[in-house]
Amino acid sequence: LWKAVEFIFGVYVSIIVSRMGFKSQIVIVCLIALILFIVALCWSFGPTDAGNFTYVLTCTAILLITNILMWQKYVRRKCKRDEAEETPITDEQKMKELLKQRLQEIARSE
Repeated sequence: LWKAVEFIFGVYVSIIVSRMGFKSQIVIVCLIALILFIVALCWSFGPTDAGNFTYVLTCTAILLITNILMWQKYVRRKCKRDEAEETPITDEQKMKELLKQRLQEIARSE
């Protein structure tokens, strides 16, 4: 039971810290709730006296939830990277980059 509470808290923190939009958070929470609901149904009507059944069910649920969270973070990063590539670099940004590089060179030489 304690590990389940730790896992749920970890999922909650992962969703909150990821800085996604509210709609995306709701979708992820609904997917996780759906997985947990299916696991609860399987535990209710499955052969719970078999140790392997419970172990496999728990592991599958944890792997699914973890993969959903990792996939969501990957997609978010990929979308941000694509948006950054599509945005043209302005002259001001080029000058800032050049100034930054020059200041770093000066700092290294001293």
